[in-house]
Amino acid sequence: MRFILHNIHEYVWYKYPIFQKNNQKIGVCKYDYILDWLLENKKKVYVFMDADTYYEKKWMYLLKMISYYKMIFKWARLNKISPFKFRLITNVKSFKKNDAIFLFYYNYFSFSELNDYILKRISKNQKIALSKAYKIVHVTHFFYNIQFGNNNLKNFNPDMLIAENNLLKNSEFFKTKFSWYHKLFYTLPFIPKKRFIKSNEIDKRINKAIATGTITFPIECEIFKDFFKSDILQPMRIKIFEAQHNISNYIDSFIKPIEGLEKKYQQINYSYPYPNKSIVEIFNMYKMFIVPEEIVGLPGVSYVEGMACGSAFIGLDDAIYTDIGLIDRINYIAYNGSMEDLIIKIDYYQNHPKELEQIANNGYEFVRNNLNKEKIIGDFMTKVEQILHK
Repeated sequence: MRFILHNIHEYVWYKYPIFQKNNQKIGVCKYDYILDWLLENKKKVYVFMDADTYYEKKWMYLLKMISYYKMIFKWARLNKISPFKFRLITNVKSFKKNDAIFLFYYNYFSFSELNDYILKRISKNQKIALSKAYKIVHVTHFFYNIQFGNNNLKNFNPDMLIAENNLLKNSEFFKTKFSWYHKLFYTLPFIPKKRFIKSNEIDKRINKAIATGTITFPIECEIFKDFFKSDILQPMRIKIFEAQHNISNYIDSFIKPIEGLEKKYQQINYSYPYPNKSIVEIFNMYKMFIVPEEIVGLPGVSYVEGMACGSAFIGLDDAIYTDIGLIDRINYIAYNGSMEDLIIKIDYYQNHPKELEQIANNGYEFVRNNLNKEKIIGDFMTKVEQILHK
């Protein structure tokens, strides 16, 4: 099996991209564990870059190939990886029946407008769609610009969709708007990076919860707004952020507006506790934490990070977590999504430290034993290989 990564150099999904402005802030590389697993297990890393498949003259094709190799070298050097670990593919005609190509929905299917670049992007997607390869699409950010993305994805006809939650089973929004999809949906949970470690015992921590996460921009997609009767992606984050001065006996808020939204919330007069400490240090300072989810049915990446630091996770009573093995009052604390119930749960465990310690320890062990790179990506690759060799 050749597992092929699509345009690995362009966006922040795997590692730092090469196309960025000076001093531009880069988001978290949430999916670098896929590439890391391939490299650490000494697998050949195949990369498909979208070269045009037809050139009038051979020298034009050669120039394009040289430019693509330069980009891979530049990207690899930026991320301190040997460029010789990669095998470059530029023509969909070379895809074989036992190849699997891995793409992301966002930036490649979901667009806010149609222009020449986007039309060219859609055309290139269709060439992949018609190839012999098994097509896997990660649908993170599927809720942006659904009017274009849904139709583009349908025409692409993927063989497998993946996300951190089985949206086909658990998200009414996804089931309604992507009702045409009836193939395999694979759950691929987040994995904490190595720096998230437990360095402090729970009885020495602050007896409160912290709330983390970013408040993102309002969703402009009319389909989203019509379904949820709101343009807010993470409503609980905003509720905690706005109420932070009234709930400070229970929660210290580290939630913050995304860059560009600060003025909208400046009247709250917010400030962050321990501004000079890393998030790893902060998780190790508190007994409990919450990372409010996206309303579409997807978790925040920090829920695995806090658990890996030995803090007890408070999350929705939802299949997002129960499907992967989390159990209320055993290895996480479930609540019903309301502020009232959240405070009730925190108050209870503030006064029942032994129960809380057991939950935190169980959650820590669960993440270390089950949500690690070797198991999650190893199982995923085995699943793909089994499908391709049927």
